Amino acid sequence: MPAGKIAESVGVAPSTFSFHVAALERAGLVRSERAQRQILYSANLNGVRELLTFLLDDCCGGHPEICANLFPDIAAEAACCTPARPKSRKRSTR
Repeated sequence: MPAGKIAESVGVAPSTFSFHVAALERAGLVRSERAQRQILYSANLNGVRELLTFLLDDCCGGHPEICANLFPDIAAEAACCTPARPKSRKRSTR
């Protein structure tokens, strides 16, 4: 979507939008592409997925029930929220 159209739809000045979208692009959450005189922006879905996975992992610490009310769709699918199996404590015979 063109930068001006996004700024208009969210109700911010173009300069404010440019400042914020540049930070999102540096963070890997947004991609930009030049099409003649316009810059088109799109979500970087892999970056967004990685961010959400990080937030869920940090938030729920492997317990999806903690975050389920906050992020019901994501918590159900997030691998980070699958409780880890306890490791067996077998002693070496060496």
